[in-house]
Amino acid sequence: MLRFQHTEYLWAFALLIVLALAFIWASWWKRRSIRRIGDPALVEKLFSGYSRKLFTLKFILLFIAFFFGVIGLANLQKGSRVEKITRKGVDVIIALDVSKSMLATDAKPDRLTRAKQLVTRLMEKMDNDRIGMVVFAGNAYLQMPLTVDYSAARMYLGSITPTSSPPGHRNRTSHQGKRRSIQQKGTQA
Repeated sequence: MLRFQHTEYLWAFALLIVLALAFIWASWWKRRSIRRIGDPALVEKLFSGYSRKLFTLKFILLFIAFFFGVIGLANLQKGSRVEKITRKGVDVIIALDVSKSMLATDAKPDRLTRAKQLVTRLMEKMDNDRIGMVVFAGNAYLQMPLTVDYSAARMYLGSITPTSSPPGHRNRTSHQGKRRSIQQKGTQA
């Protein structure tokens, strides 16, 4: 069974008619102009680099490219049957602190490793749910978008370190401290 995903683009096939009419008009105009100048055989010899066959070939290639471009835009699909799939599950976003304080060893082996172990255990219990991860250390950013690919999630989780997130407010305070010391030196001078 063939079908188009985006039938709203099929109107572009009407432009093929416009393209063909433009080619016919341009061919007629060129022939008429050549006849006005003089003997068509002599005039065509004067035009070096012009070939009616090459002009026609270019048009045919343009026509075919446009035709298949419209088919690609409308996304022709083939399938033996249409099957509606309903997914039941939840979307889970894990927010994981990756600041240097997570390297404290009050939880064995350290807080970050313990948190990663808990997330891994959570993923083992998940079935047909999507998971995503946000890491933060002052500022937060998306480490992994929602996915049902748990092996990719484990890979992302394994790569998380305290340097995984751009520095947050910690550097901002040090920058403010540097600015104050520069201002104080400026007032003393």
